[in-house]
Amino acid sequence: MSRLSPPSVGAKKPSSISPEPTPGEDDTPLLLLDPKPPQFEPPEPSPSLLTNEPFASSEISGSDIPPLLRAAASRAHRELGPLLRGIQDEQIWMVGINTSCIEVGRACIAQGGLSRVPISLLDLLVTAHMMKAKGIILLQNRPGSASHGVPIDALVTLKIAIVCELIGIPLIDHLYINTEGSAVSMRTRGLLKKVPDLLRTLREYASALAVKAWEEGRFTDEWHEKRKAAAKEREAAKERAPVDVISRQRR
Repeated sequence: MSRLSPPSVGAKKPSSISPEPTPGEDDTPLLLLDPKPPQFEPPEPSPSLLTNEPFASSEISGSDIPPLLRAAASRAHRELGPLLRGIQDEQIWMVGINTSCIEVGRACIAQGGLSRVPISLLDLLVTAHMMKAKGIILLQNRPGSASHGVPIDALVTLKIAIVCELIGIPLIDHLYINTEGSAVSMRTRGLLKKVPDLLRTLREYASALAVKAWEEGRFTDEWHEKRKAAAKEREAAKERAPVDVISRQRR
């Protein structure tokens, strides 16, 4: 199969969907420290979004992922799986979705050669922001045989998931496509279940540090003067400390 050049960001959008931009959406900052989580689970998903799931034998279709998220991952697998299955070098594609789990854009964000392909978090976040994505799906091929392909590094997925959650564009799934076209879903394997706990711990620790800094008076105008006075007091205490002289008697 000839290699396809990466299409431009947002080059392909569903023809039946033409979402209008939300007023003021262009002014949304790229980095949000504690954004509100997007709503990805409408109460009654449309049946038309759930009846065309490919790869019935794939673990995506049999997982406990919410239906709309599962359908979005399945569609991304169906459309990009054949491309990733047929190439020899590694590629990582990102599919952006909106709050209705409809694709708003796709892009190849990394391509490797002889060595493992790195994922640039900056490129990933900028691309997702340009798509105005509310969630992302990553797809990555595993060159080699189906049983002896490139090993999966779970730490990469966790780092991406944590950063994406912090800025308010959650990682819906990270799919590894083997040479048979099957997908290994990181969400189905349970890797992303602990991400909310990790973020909760991070936020609680950050809040504790902020409270401690406030209690120590680090933000008052007298902070530097108090530090200098404390340093002088420590030096004076050292000078006043008695010196024990130990004498040894010769035998």
